[in-house]
Amino acid sequence: MRFLDEYGVDVRFDEAIAGSDGCRLSVNMFRPNGIRPSATVIAWTPFGNGRSTPLGPSPVPSLGSPRHCRRLAAAAQVTVVSVDIRGRGDSDGEFVPFVHEQADADAVVTALAGHPWCAGPVVVMGQGYGAACAVAAARNATGLVTAAFLISPPGGPGEVFPGRDGVRRADLLVWRHLMAGRHPLPTGFADWAEVLTRPWQEQEHGLGHENLGWADFGATAAGLPGDAPLPVPVTILTGWWDPACRPSWALARSCPDAELVVGPWTAYAARHPSQHVGGIDWGPGSVVDPLELQVDLLHRASEPARRTRVFVTGDNAWHDLPRAPSTVEWTLRPSSSRGAWTTAGDGQLADTAGTGADEFTSDLADPVPAQPSLGQAVSPSAPAQLDLTFVDGRHDVLVYTSAPLPAPRLVLGELTLELDADSDSPAEALWVASVEDVFPGGTASLHLALGVAAVRPGERKAVLRLGPIGHRFLPGHRVRLRLAATCAPLFRPADHVPAREQRRVHHAGTALRLPEVVR
Repeated sequence: MRFLDEYGVDVRFDEAIAGSDGCRLSVNMFRPNGIRPSATVIAWTPFGNGRSTPLGPSPVPSLGSPRHCRRLAAAAQVTVVSVDIRGRGDSDGEFVPFVHEQADADAVVTALAGHPWCAGPVVVMGQGYGAACAVAAARNATGLVTAAFLISPPGGPGEVFPGRDGVRRADLLVWRHLMAGRHPLPTGFADWAEVLTRPWQEQEHGLGHENLGWADFGATAAGLPGDAPLPVPVTILTGWWDPACRPSWALARSCPDAELVVGPWTAYAARHPSQHVGGIDWGPGSVVDPLELQVDLLHRASEPARRTRVFVTGDNAWHDLPRAPSTVEWTLRPSSSRGAWTTAGDGQLADTAGTGADEFTSDLADPVPAQPSLGQAVSPSAPAQLDLTFVDGRHDVLVYTSAPLPAPRLVLGELTLELDADSDSPAEALWVASVEDVFPGGTASLHLALGVAAVRPGERKAVLRLGPIGHRFLPGHRVRLRLAATCAPLFRPADHVPAREQRRVHHAGTALRLPEVVR
């Protein structure tokens, strides 16, 4: 815990910097008074860098908020500059996702490098969309930027924006609503239960918008920076249940000088440290203060990154790991003799696959819930539930469970599911897969990874990328795979999908692959 003199910091609000085409961009500047700063930190935010919005304080605190900038300036004795991206907050121009960020980032870094309040090396920072801007700056302004700090960078198209693996997420609709005005719009007024049952094209009208830009959003997402290596040292912070965990993991693996910190967090918890996440108390040792990581990066900006540090669930402890731990592929295949419906069925996961198939009926009028309540699925601050026993009794979910494990097994890396399945629908088929750790006696089923795929009509084969995990399955625990056709309201099928359809999963062509660490 740091005790900081936040009021010993000089502040300039709404300073002007010219963007790539002369557009006025607004920055706030924070500098410890009476001290020459040792470095300059630049943080980008789409949520407004001001003290408040016309609607009150910003509902999405960020690295660019005045409170955080004051604290970082005081703690590290650096100048901190928070930038409103084009068309947001006090910056002029029109916000078009991912179109102007690269050129504007270069212009901001170049302008601030010669500013009288700025000195020392330049370190760029951001979270979510702001992280994409920081990545753009670090890639192009190589001669000026010396390090980067990123929380949940969104990667390339299809990772977070405009959806995951071709499937749109309900929380992306919430994000687009937040970003529809110059300042973040409130979300509490909407009847989300009613809005999210509408076809995609009608949802924006239910939120009071003429056009949220869905048609163009997929095209502009091509401007995302992706996971190509960064030429500077980078610290990346994310959580196992953060939608951006997968691209964060990939970016860290691609960079020659990266520190990756992955905790037992959702996207919200990665930004707001808490030991209680997903209905589980992970212990006070699970909490990491992003401010401390930022100060540490600033103190060693010119030094090589030190570690990959992950909180291994199951152990419920932090582990420092090599950048590329040695792993072997652990393959589990489904089978059943009487049917895999509900946890009362006889669906099994084992080294060998069955030769049959399991069939179920998907009903859009009664979709499989992503969470016990709607708020947990669409609100970033609502507490998510990681114990998935609330769907145990559903007959539209296939459940395959391994035998109790005789010895501990550590899995670290990205899980994949090779799926062989079909549908009687003439439309695109949504498939959702979840991997869980079942505790002895079935008292809890801890959600570890989630994958989705949109399978074209007439096709049977798909590969679902379930994202990375760091988990130790303990003796007596079991591995569980669930398969469903809906996950409401988080993932929504295409608008023209029939209300009811038959689904089949073929055992012989389906395999779950887990990277197991070799000791």
